[in-house]
Amino acid sequence: MEYNNSGFEIEEKPQTVLSAGLFNFVVGACLLWGFLLNAFIVSFFAEWAISLNFFAVLIGYVISCTAGIMIFNKSKKPLYSFIGYNLIVLPIGIVLSNFLYGLNPTIVLQALITTGIVTIIMMIASTIYPDLFLKLGGVLFTALIAVIIAEFFMMFVFRSN
Repeated sequence: MEYNNSGFEIEEKPQTVLSAGLFNFVVGACLLWGFLLNAFIVSFFAEWAISLNFFAVLIGYVISCTAGIMIFNKSKKPLYSFIGYNLIVLPIGIVLSNFLYGLNPTIVLQALITTGIVTIIMMIASTIYPDLFLKLGGVLFTALIAVIIAEFFMMFVFRSN
């Protein structure tokens, strides 16, 4: 048993340790959640987002991201860390709405799908082969293969170039 500086016993709590593959899967799932949340915000709240004062949006962005980073870093509980992550993701969607408003929605959708495919492929690869991502060469090679697969998918399924 351990004791703190005051002489009181420290109660040890069992720590849950994730395997490298499961950890990579959870990180990939969080990234996919962020992409989907941003796609939802850009698709359905763009009109509202551009009606806001842009400087107020930037100030809100900085405040929300700072709070999210603080919560994410200070928390030991996954739920609170996920809430902190969402405080970072949400304002990014609002800021993106301002910049993507005038673009062709088809191009934005194609970019979203391609990014999602690459993320899913890298998530699967990092879950099955976590050691592959320990060196930069493995990451770059997997990313290259993922981009090639995503582009072939977009070319043959959606007939896009």
